[in-house]
Amino acid sequence: MNLKIASAQYPIRFHKSFNDWQIYTQNWVENAVKQEAKLLVFPEYGSMELVSLLTAEMRADIRWQVRFLNNFKDDFCTVYADLAKKFNTTIVSPSFPVLEGDLAHNRAFVFSPKGLVGFQDKFFMTRFENEEWGNSVSTKKVNFV
Repeated sequence: MNLKIASAQYPIRFHKSFNDWQIYTQNWVENAVKQEAKLLVFPEYGSMELVSLLTAEMRADIRWQVRFLNNFKDDFCTVYADLAKKFNTTIVSPSFPVLEGDLAHNRAFVFSPKGLVGFQDKFFMTRFENEEWGNSVSTKKVNFV
């Protein structure tokens, strides 16, 4: 059996609304599926596009960007879960900064066409993630929710 994998690489864009981002993301998924891809892999920091939806004041503080993004986590996951089901494909979403208490983890979610959701937290942070964003390494392994 052959498995076609689509890997997206794109610059971080400014979006005017969450719906604008959602349409943009769906277009990437549709394009990959049209090319018969069954596993779609998005860029690690792709979720940072959602920073464009924050106020200028929020965007000015890089540590707080990560914390404010947490407000979009549920909707972000819903979009990818719905796309995986709609297009009958598996999606590895862009990583997303997830807050657990005062700690932020860089988490990649995996969405299956049957509704299963798993995630993997990043094991090794870059200096930028540690020093500028204040992200920390999670002790969690692969998890399904």
